[in-house]
Amino acid sequence: MHYEKYGGFQELLNGVWEVLPEGTPLIGGTVAGFMSMDGVFSRGVSSVAISGKLDAVPALSRGTRKNPQKVALEVARQLIGKHLILTFMPGPSMPITGKGERIIVSRSKYSSRLAPQLLKISTTKFNKGVGREMEVLDKLAEAVKSDIIGGSTIDDNRYHENYQFFQNSIFTDALVSIGLRGINYKLATVETMPMPEKWYKVTKKGAFGHVVQKIENIDAIDIYIRELGYDRDIIFEEPNLVHRRFVFVPAVTKDQYGNYHPRCPGAFHGGSLGFGHPVFDLIGFSTTNGRYILNSFINFFKSFQKETKFLLSFCCAVLFEALGKSTYILWDKIREVYDKDYMMLFSGGEFFSPKENYKGARILEMSLTGVSLW
Repeated sequence: MHYEKYGGFQELLNGVWEVLPEGTPLIGGTVAGFMSMDGVFSRGVSSVAISGKLDAVPALSRGTRKNPQKVALEVARQLIGKHLILTFMPGPSMPITGKGERIIVSRSKYSSRLAPQLLKISTTKFNKGVGREMEVLDKLAEAVKSDIIGGSTIDDNRYHENYQFFQNSIFTDALVSIGLRGINYKLATVETMPMPEKWYKVTKKGAFGHVVQKIENIDAIDIYIRELGYDRDIIFEEPNLVHRRFVFVPAVTKDQYGNYHPRCPGAFHGGSLGFGHPVFDLIGFSTTNGRYILNSFINFFKSFQKETKFLLSFCCAVLFEALGKSTYILWDKIREVYDKDYMMLFSGGEFFSPKENYKGARILEMSLTGVSLW
C-alpha cells in the first residue's frame, strides 16, 4: 500500500507494461503480504506469468458492492467454457465516522441497532463497507460451472481501501478474473482450526448477513464470550487488542450444503458481532493455536509435493498479522517439506469453488486454499 499515494499504482503498472508484450492478459490486486521461495514480504510486488501458449481470457466488471449479481453474470458471460478461473474482488473497506475514525468496538446498544443499517447504506451508495464477495462468487460459480479460486483484495489490515488491477487500469469496485483452459491443475483447501462440535441458530442479522445481532435470541456477543469463558470487559476495555486476541478463537458458519466457512470477528457493537464475510443460519465457535496452524500449513504443502510445478495459494491476512515474526518460522518449515516454486498471497478472504460435485461456493477466513499447476 506504500504505492497508493501520488499516482504510485499507475506508475507501477506503467512500468510493468514497459516489459510485457502488448495485449498480455493481466489482473492483480493489493494484499497484506506474500510469501514465496524467496522469503516473506509485507511490502513490494510479486507476479506470476503463465505460458502464452495457454488459452487465457481476462474479464472485468465493476460495481461489486452495488450490484454483485449483475457483476458476476457479466464476467461469467466472458468466461463460459473456461476450466479454471483465477479471480480478485474487493474486500471490506470500512467507512469513516465524522471524527475520522473507524468504529470497531462500541458498548452502545444504539450503535448495535444503527450500525447494520448504516453499513448497508454506505456499502451500496458510497462503495465503503462490506465486500459482498459471497454474493458475487455464488452467482459466478452457478453461471460458469468452472473451478474458481482467488482472494479478496485488502490493504495492511486497516480496512481503509483496497485496489484491483486490470490491464493498465486501477479500480476499487471491480471483479477481475482470468479464465484458463489447457492446463493441468488441482484445487485444495484446509482450515487452521478444528470444526465446532456445537452449533447455534442465528436468529437476527443485518448488513447482508455480515452483522450477527442475535444467536438463539440472545445477544451474539454474550453467546460468543460464554463459549470462550470470557467477560465482556476483555472486548470493551482493551479494544486495540481485539483483532490479535480473537484471531485464535474464530467462529465457523455452516451453509445450506453443510460446507464450513471460518470467520474471524472484526467488529463489536453493543451486543452484535461484525464479520468481513456473511454468516449463514448456523454458527459455532472454535479455538486454535500456533502449533495447529503450523501443522495445517505443513500438511497442505505436503499434499502438493508430487506432480506440482507451481503452487498458487491464498491465505488469510488476519493470520499473517497474528503470526507476526512466526511467519518466518513457517517459511522455514515449508522449505523442509516442499521444494517447488510457489506464491502465497495474504488476502482478505479465500475463494474456493470446485466444480466437481458442486455444492455451493465458499469464502473462507483463517484458512489456506491453493491450486497446483503442471
